Amino acid sequence: MRRACTYVLGASSAIALLAFAAPAHAQGAEVNPGSGAPGTAITVTDGGLCAGTSASATSEAFGTVTLAGTTSMSGQGTVANVANGSYAVKLTCGNGKSASGTFTVTGSTTASTAPSTSTTAKPSGGVAAGGGGTQGEVSAAGLAAGGAFLAAGVGFGGYALRRRVSGRPTA
Repeated sequence: MRRACTYVLGASSAIALLAFAAPAHAQGAEVNPGSGAPGTAITVTDGGLCAGTSASATSEAFGTVTLAGTTSMSGQGTVANVANGSYAVKLTCGNGKSASGTFTVTGSTTASTAPSTSTTAKPSGGVAAGGGGTQGEVSAAGLAAGGAFLAAGVGFGGYALRRRVSGRPTA
């Protein structure tokens, strides 16, 4: 019983500590929403990649969108009347960096022709996996707090295991 309790306590402590850890900040072209019909309003963000320089995102799905901002740049556009399918999004920053992403057109009444995709283009930038609640800057205080919680959990786990071992009767 005591061993099972130690394992459960250790696992739950590790899970709780990981929840407090600071999230990674993805950089790259992100289109929100990730899919839509012609006429849908979209927002393109750079995930902090361009850092206040000029930036634009281009796609056959919505044309060219100019991004503006300081630390994280964004811009709005509208989905064009194009065929259903997945379209490449190319983000170009004024500081020389670039990234790519995708946007999926759904519900189009345009004749179904496959979107043209370049087979010579190499992916760059981060995965457009969405920011959700993790969107924003990572602070040093948050990293320090997460590290302190993680160190405390490891220390407590070691103490619990050491105490369990030293409490055994010897034969």
